[in-house]
Amino acid sequence: MLFKSLKNLMKLLWSFLGLLRKVIGMASFLVVLVFLLSLFSSRLPTIHNNSVLIVDPQGQLVDQLQGDAYERAVNEVFGEITSEVLVDDVVEALYYAKNDPRITLIILRLDQLSGGGLSKLERIGIALDEVRESEKKIIAYADYYSQESYYLAARVNEIYLHPEGIFFPDGYSYYSNYYKDLINKIKVDWNIFRAGAYKTAVEPFIRNNMSAESMDSRSRIAGNLWNKYETDVISVRNLADKSISNYARDLLDDIEKEKTNVASIAYDMNLFDGLLTKDQVELQISEELNIAKVDFNEHTIAFNDYLAVMRLDENSVDYEDNIAIIVASGEILNGKQAPGLIGGESTAMLLKKALYDESIHGVMLKIDSPGGSAFASEQILEQVIALQAAQKPVVVLMGSVAASGGYWIAMSADKIFASPVTITGSIGVFAMFPTLQNSLAELGIYTDGSGTNQWSGSFRIDREMSSEVKRLVQSQVDYGYDEFINKVSKHRNIPKDTVRTVAEGQIWTGAEALDNGLIDALGGFNDALNEIEALTNLSETEYGLIYLQQEISPTESLAISFLNTLHSLDITFLKSSSMSPAFDYLNSQIEQFMLPWLHFNDPKGLYAYCFCELN
Repeated sequence: MLFKSLKNLMKLLWSFLGLLRKVIGMASFLVVLVFLLSLFSSRLPTIHNNSVLIVDPQGQLVDQLQGDAYERAVNEVFGEITSEVLVDDVVEALYYAKNDPRITLIILRLDQLSGGGLSKLERIGIALDEVRESEKKIIAYADYYSQESYYLAARVNEIYLHPEGIFFPDGYSYYSNYYKDLINKIKVDWNIFRAGAYKTAVEPFIRNNMSAESMDSRSRIAGNLWNKYETDVISVRNLADKSISNYARDLLDDIEKEKTNVASIAYDMNLFDGLLTKDQVELQISEELNIAKVDFNEHTIAFNDYLAVMRLDENSVDYEDNIAIIVASGEILNGKQAPGLIGGESTAMLLKKALYDESIHGVMLKIDSPGGSAFASEQILEQVIALQAAQKPVVVLMGSVAASGGYWIAMSADKIFASPVTITGSIGVFAMFPTLQNSLAELGIYTDGSGTNQWSGSFRIDREMSSEVKRLVQSQVDYGYDEFINKVSKHRNIPKDTVRTVAEGQIWTGAEALDNGLIDALGGFNDALNEIEALTNLSETEYGLIYLQQEISPTESLAISFLNTLHSLDITFLKSSSMSPAFDYLNSQIEQFMLPWLHFNDPKGLYAYCFCELN
């Protein structure tokens, strides 16, 4: 019996060792395969003298890519790519090119730019201004210019549009779907609790249209953004006052009167320097740079490839003194979250890392967020305060939106910078609890039972909320709102009564927030960096910038290398889609609105969130 047991044990052990040998063998094979494939795929392009840099941002401008590196690598191989481009990448490529004698000219190809907040466009615009002022020529070309892409194009030396192309400035707006009648039809009790007259995030669930308060604040913000947009474009293009507004207003009348197309009207308004095809633009550049047309492609380099070459050429230096940069982008949720979302735990961990790293003397916290979980926001705020208590100053740089919970995590900073068109404020709190007892009753399903006290089963989705529970939730919403105001008053050194006048869930532009005392200054990345230098006394010494982000495991790193190699060899597994474009659009619109609510996971059900980014 004992012999048989030992025999079985040895057999099991041998099987395990055999499996382990196969796993190690497979892992070794993958390492060798990745290495061999990389030999064929990782060759970086050569930058010739008299080269043309092609800056062609494709997708949405963002401060942080969604998902971790492993998730993005998998998505690329399986054709599920979210088109995004980092603002930092575009700016960095432009600054490299500014000082690179091999780059003679820069072309902006803007057909694939799908959008981005005005503050992000402004940052790239400033970089374009600096390149142009260095007397390095920039040309913009596109078959179609959106409002966003034209803002960038206006900053260059020459802008060209296809003779049959379009420029369509549709202004700024805020439209949303409203669900009150739908909710009534499906007999859902959507229990709403809020504090702040302008806290309009819950409106779509209790109304069929926009409230007067919401209409007022959205219209004001939209008007301020449009004024900033048009003023900037007119200034850099030397256009007549109100040129863009007049072009948009008269476009249809001018087309019908002249019996011509959009491109011709735009050209006649001096919005473009010429109507040329892509081939004509390239021929013009070839002649200007004395490059044979057949050699033109050899003298061009895409900005992503250019960045890879330039970053590789940089000497890696370890500094004794550093400033950390942490990006907080997306909705604020409880727990650990991947990049593109802000996790109460994961973002707090990055701030803790800066706290315990003795080489880090200060932190720049870049915020681009409409808010979310009040609990997670407080977790992050606590770590910002801990850094300051350790004499490590924190300077906040607000992006396109830093509202509600996004403002919560910013308010204690040593200094807050924002763009004039950053959307911020929205100081307010709400909670929502839908219950389905009436919907279920329509199906013949009912709920009954008993509990040990009046709170038993209070938050079941199949039971109506009692008046006591509603009072309890509203009391906590009111308490949360009061705490929000107290914290703003304390950290911003503003009397509580004054805070209340600018709170109530109202949203403000950066310029308005400065007047209201909610931020300290208008400025960008360099302004925030200079402030940290001054606060840490690092301005006279060399220091490094450390971008703190979530780390990946060695296994994931190996997988990423393998997947990136497959993608560079154009080996992808494209998913098929049977959806019509109209259905895809409808699906994306519903997903865009509903996704935050599906994400939300605050343990107390309290949220500081703002649907305030304009269309």
